[in-house]
Amino acid sequence: MAKNLFDNFVNSLITDIAGKAKTFLNIIMKPNMTIDELAESCSKELDKKIIEEKKKELKYRGGILKFSYKDEKYFTMGYELYFKNKQDKWVKVSADNEQEIEFLNEKSIEELKKKNTIQYDIEEPKEEKANKKEK
Repeated sequence: MAKNLFDNFVNSLITDIAGKAKTFLNIIMKPNMTIDELAESCSKELDKKIIEEKKKELKYRGGILKFSYKDEKYFTMGYELYFKNKQDKWVKVSADNEQEIEFLNEKSIEELKKKNTIQYDIEEPKEEKANKKEK
């Protein structure tokens, strides 16, 4: 497995150089990440996505970022963002992406196997909240 991780690391460096890194939400996956590190990496990109959607005159109401165990080789990561439009109808913006499980460290792999799904609440971007209070 160590050789496989090393090969994956070398391959990811090569793909980085080629400009085709394995990404989701414009984050670069690195070997041996924890689920928390991965969630933190997604945070800024999700904030950008929320701000982008709000420009379409949608009001952000909440969301989740989730990681799910698929099998010995893969896990999925995805998000669901919920908005209300001007007609007070719900709008869901979501995406899922399959990733190689070897990007996670052993502890995170075991935790994901045990729980099957780990999810985080996605709050409204902080700068957006600050702007609302000032108005």
